[in-house]
Amino acid sequence: MPSLTLLYPAVIFLLRDSPYFMAIALNLGGLLILDLLYRLKLPRRFQVAGIVGLLLLVGSVVWTGVQNVVRLYPFIMSGSMLLLFAAAKDPKSNPMIGPLRNRIGEDKVMLSHLHRAKWIWIVGLSINTAVLGVFLFAFPLQVWILYASFYSYILLASLFVLSVAYVALARRNIL
Repeated sequence: MPSLTLLYPAVIFLLRDSPYFMAIALNLGGLLILDLLYRLKLPRRFQVAGIVGLLLLVGSVVWTGVQNVVRLYPFIMSGSMLLLFAAAKDPKSNPMIGPLRNRIGEDKVMLSHLHRAKWIWIVGLSINTAVLGVFLFAFPLQVWILYASFYSYILLASLFVLSVAYVALARRNIL
């Protein structure tokens, strides 16, 4: 599903004028959120609770006639990523370390630098989630599409660059 995550903003932007826009956005967003719930390796009861919560949330928004249904996915994904980073209590549970585990092995200095860099992500994702939350109701769809499909990805890329720079500088004892 990582490829679908990367394609989602482009698909949403290209199909924004389609009569099937809402259905496509809900289906793609739902698939990605379900994939996230599966990959988090949560106990079964939490996965079921997450799926039921997602269905209730989307159902209530659709039932009330709110036109912001499509805006829920980026908000939920950003919030989920924020929770992932905030929940990481020790370096081995940090989501940044997972992909690098084979390269850094048991280097305790590198693990501690990577774990401290999670605060860059927590602050950035808090800002992104707050902005997406405001965009749920306060701005027209076209403005939301521009932010969610472009500016939020620039913010996420900046967080990645900042965290890599922090770890590199800390590793060289510059920080």
